Amino acid sequence: NKSNQTDRSVDSKPESFLNCIVSPRTSTCSTPLEENISPELKDNFTVNSFLSNNHDSLVEEFNDYKKSEVGIGRKKEDFIRIDDLKLNLSTVPVPSMNIVLMIVGTRGDVHPFFGLGHMLQNDKHRVRFATHKEFENEILREGFEFYPLAGDPRRLSAFMVETSGRLIPNLINENERKSLPEKMKMINEIIQSTWPACTEPSPNDESQKPFIADAIISNPVTYGHIHCAEALSAPLHLFFPQPWCPTHEFPHPFSNMSYEKGWCSENWLSFPMVDYLFHMGSGQYVNELRKLIGLEPIRRGEHG
Repeated sequence: NKSNQTDRSVDSKPESFLNCIVSPRTSTCSTPLEENISPELKDNFTVNSFLSNNHDSLVEEFNDYKKSEVGIGRKKEDFIRIDDLKLNLSTVPVPSMNIVLMIVGTRGDVHPFFGLGHMLQNDKHRVRFATHKEFENEILREGFEFYPLAGDPRRLSAFMVETSGRLIPNLINENERKSLPEKMKMINEIIQSTWPACTEPSPNDESQKPFIADAIISNPVTYGHIHCAEALSAPLHLFFPQPWCPTHEFPHPFSNMSYEKGWCSENWLSFPMVDYLFHMGSGQYVNELRKLIGLEPIRRGEHG
């Protein structure tokens, strides 16, 4: 957060001033500071140090600098704080990124992402929608790239109706019991299709333009999102109209618990419980994906 960084006091946190170091040679300062900072400091610290959020790496960088020939005897007062420089960060260009939006569900799940996709395009990012094949024409008409995720949204919706939103089907019910293998097979196919959605050219792109996701935006039920993000070291943002992180206010949407109970511990506990139950059923598929993309398997008890 830029405003938080500029408002920090040097004395409020040990060596927190390191997050505010900048060289006037590479910044957009309102006044020249050639007389206020030595040439050695100009060459050792740049605006990139300020933009970094990795406090530990900056501390390490500064400690190494203090041990160097030009850094011996330097104190923190020798450094210029960002408040003094009045750096105009609005002039720092935002890099163009490859962003994939992965959505599993019906048309009502896909359409709300259109507005977000257009905003990202306006900021000069390359936007790919990875969702079910039947939405391809709509997505292409909106001007986005498309990659097909596995799964049939009609069957997925039917599964939810048959089980009344329960994660675990009623095995006494013959219809639910018969549909379970098809449902698990589809979940596996969806999970395995998330990695190529983040890393491969679109199959319908004649030029086969390469694509590697710099950031992932997904609804939770693609399930492979966090594993792809881990393998790519990319940020992940989850979007969903229902609560997906533990809260006392509402139960997990797949817990089949009443929403009328209000604030209670049972609501909060429903989230890790659903995660655990889902991993019991799909852990094999998740670990197949993780093996494919070079990650360690998740053991039972660590959830997915």
